Amino acid sequence: MNKYFIILAVLISSSCTTNNVARVPSEIPSRSVVVKRPEVTQRVLPNGLTVIFKEKSDLPLISGTLYLPTGSSSGNCGVPGLSAIAIDQMREGGTKSYSPDDLDVFLDQNAAVIESQQSEDFSQVSFSSLSEDFEPVFSAFEEVVLSPRFDKSRLSLTKRLMLEDVIRRKDDPGKMAGMSFSYVTYGEGSKWYDPVTLNSIEKLNISNLRKYYDTVVTPKGAYLVVMGDIDAEKFFAKIDGKLSAWGSGSSKVKNSLCNLEAQNADANIKLLETLKSSKPTIYVLNRDFVQSSVVMGHAIPTISEIDVYKMAVFNRTFGSGSFDSLLFKEIRDKRGLAYGISGGMNPSHYRGFFTVNLATRSSAVSDAVQAISEVMSDVLTEGFDQASVLGAIKSSVQAFVFKFEDPFFAISRTPLIKLSGFPDDYDDEYLDQIQNLKESDFKEFANKFIHENHIKVVIVGSVTPEQIKESLKDSDFQICELEFDQVPSLKKCYK
Repeated sequence: MNKYFIILAVLISSSCTTNNVARVPSEIPSRSVVVKRPEVTQRVLPNGLTVIFKEKSDLPLISGTLYLPTGSSSGNCGVPGLSAIAIDQMREGGTKSYSPDDLDVFLDQNAAVIESQQSEDFSQVSFSSLSEDFEPVFSAFEEVVLSPRFDKSRLSLTKRLMLEDVIRRKDDPGKMAGMSFSYVTYGEGSKWYDPVTLNSIEKLNISNLRKYYDTVVTPKGAYLVVMGDIDAEKFFAKIDGKLSAWGSGSSKVKNSLCNLEAQNADANIKLLETLKSSKPTIYVLNRDFVQSSVVMGHAIPTISEIDVYKMAVFNRTFGSGSFDSLLFKEIRDKRGLAYGISGGMNPSHYRGFFTVNLATRSSAVSDAVQAISEVMSDVLTEGFDQASVLGAIKSSVQAFVFKFEDPFFAISRTPLIKLSGFPDDYDDEYLDQIQNLKESDFKEFANKFIHENHIKVVIVGSVTPEQIKESLKDSDFQICELEFDQVPSLKKCYK
């Protein structure tokens, strides 16, 4: 993506009265502003690492992030929690030259930060420092990436924290609802339902952390984005050292720990089979919480199979637009059936969800589920009204403009778009695509990806299956009951 200027149409409607509402997006009063995308220096090293650099000298700071093209959706290779912990321990476990404590002290003394974490589609290792400390801090960052220590004591501490988290799950209705939804959607044995348990924590050891590191931490397909108060020539001279040699002569083989690509293909086949055989079901987990957590929805295809521009406006109109969304207005404002509610489509490289999440009082759960079902049915049969779509288009465009206020975010768009599975020209096409949408586009879009017969509802709260069965006796839902110890399990289903 080599375009550095995007002409953004900022929609201005403050001068419009309620009697002069635009009928189509093209009639919304607008003016053009120019958002200048930062000019960057980009190089692709022979080892496959793409380096994006922007000099910024207004503050004596330098920051950077290495984006690795493997996230949690790639799986744990049979050891629950392995992927996230391996990436976390790259930083927490110290390096070849620094013990974990020495690295902590070094960073504290230099007012610097090095962090590592994993998300759905990619992993990140980042650093920030004063420009005068760039050399030593960047050298430590290189060691975190290239020669992590994986310290036993730090791993033991992490495992103790994980044990506490597993024990405390039963105190958190939201966490139990989320885990239960994954369980009923994908089932035991799926790479996407791979819960950490007390027993599985014991399987985490230095050996399999390092094997996972050897599998995924490679320069090919990775991006290093750096911005700050340093001359480009000096910066690239530093890159020409260890990072340029990264991977040369290495015996690392992609997917040496487990065949990730085969896992993903197999999981997609199982997902399609699950969708074909599923039916609307409510799963009740009776727990003594005054406030209930509810997750309802089903799996959807990956991001490459979805029109991402329609999805952006659909989500904002349906459930992610906060106070203006259909779910918020209908379920919370008009009916008073939720403390908080959101919903929409959330696909990634390897999987996707359509979900609605809400918190409500336990006595209102049945009414809330029924009301959400009615809202979904209306969307599938009638689509959205014109005013809602126009408002979502306007707010989507305005939100897009503000994304570029953060200069580091702006220069990170290439890896974020690429590694998240969006089209390479997503930013360049966004405004034209969004503003050409109309209300008639969304009925077909909704019916393509939302299927009422596949809906699964998880309810965690002070409510019994018998109560749900009685209150929703005229619905098409099958009622099942869940149990929960460390993880959810199916107790029984009612006819």
